[in-house]
Amino acid sequence: MSVYFTPSRYSDPVLDFIENAEIDCTTKGSKILVSQSKWQKNRAKRLMNLLTTLHNRGCEVKAITNNADDANDYLDDLPSFNLPYPVMLFDRQKTANVDTHSKTLLIEANMKIGSEVSYKKVVFTGSANMSTFSLEYGDETIVRIIDDNVYDKFVDYWQKQEEIIKRCSN
Repeated sequence: MSVYFTPSRYSDPVLDFIENAEIDCTTKGSKILVSQSKWQKNRAKRLMNLLTTLHNRGCEVKAITNNADDANDYLDDLPSFNLPYPVMLFDRQKTANVDTHSKTLLIEANMKIGSEVSYKKVVFTGSANMSTFSLEYGDETIVRIIDDNVYDKFVDYWQKQEEIIKRCSN
């Protein structure tokens, strides 16, 4: 387990990890699941570019966020990204005022951590939103956990969020 604290104007532990882990998406079952309460332009754009690259390399990628203009200033730009993976939105009008407050990114794939390359299940979670403010000015925590059981519990929770969105979208 690794723990990171903000503010930090010099590094982004989540996005730096994705860029440096040499994630291999060719193994069956490789996936990245994201559930973020707030995504804002600078970090969101960098994350979406990384996710698009990994999707194009074969990883299954899915993302969940809220449909709130004040929380997600990238939403207006979303169609221009032409993302090849789904971004599912909690729309409070359709989900009985339910939304996500999660700040979670889940990665399951072969990847390089340190000098070791192996199949890992990685959880990033904590209090930091996918925003520059959280990273550079907020008093936030980010935890990286590499543990199959913890990862599987987070996937179960992520899938419950996905089910709520799908059920309320019909």
